[in-house]
Amino acid sequence: MSETHSFDLEALRALGDVDLRLSRARRKLERAADLAAPQRTRVEGIKRELEQLTTDLREAQKGVKTRELEMAKAEGERQKAEVALNQAKSNSEFSTLTALMERKTAEISEAETKVLEAYDHQEAIETKLAASKGRLSEKEKELADAEGRVKVEADKAQVLIDAAEADRVTAAAKISGKHLELYERLLERNKDTPLAELQDEMCGACGIKCRPEQISLARGAKQLVTCGSCQRILWMRQG
Repeated sequence: MSETHSFDLEALRALGDVDLRLSRARRKLERAADLAAPQRTRVEGIKRELEQLTTDLREAQKGVKTRELEMAKAEGERQKAEVALNQAKSNSEFSTLTALMERKTAEISEAETKVLEAYDHQEAIETKLAASKGRLSEKEKELADAEGRVKVEADKAQVLIDAAEADRVTAAAKISGKHLELYERLLERNKDTPLAELQDEMCGACGIKCRPEQISLARGAKQLVTCGSCQRILWMRQG
């Protein structure tokens, strides 16, 4: 494709250079936000861990209370059996209550073991919870540092963007309306730049071999020529 109206190739190239700068600065701004991504992920992971440990701790505390109630119940029943044993009036009753007391004593011993196990479980969770809180504090500091770097890099990128946008206004003003409209349309399609250098008779962007007439027109730099494949504006180094 060629455009028969005269055009200023250098002006288009200058605008293309500005848009390339602008595109790179915008990507730099996008990448800046990712600088804190690893730290943010770690903090979020520890927070989820803390939520789970907090839930586990509540369940462990409930378990301790349950075991304590079981032990208290067994102790109460043993005490009742002891009172009844002291009031036993026959050998048969005495034997029955003695056996009951032995069972309740065994239940109390088992309940005590379960209470201790429940306490150990609770303490283990509390230890993990304290360690996680410590790690969270550490990782939050790291995240704050990373976010500080994000701001620095984002500010730098924004300075580049502002400068490129100002230069773009000046560069675009030097191009005729028709060619600027075509340029903008191609820029929307090709993102970074709508221009491509002809190298070894091929489009420097997509690698397609160009026709002889395209090469000739591009060499003369008097007509606007676009690649038949990627539609970028073709240009050649002179001399």
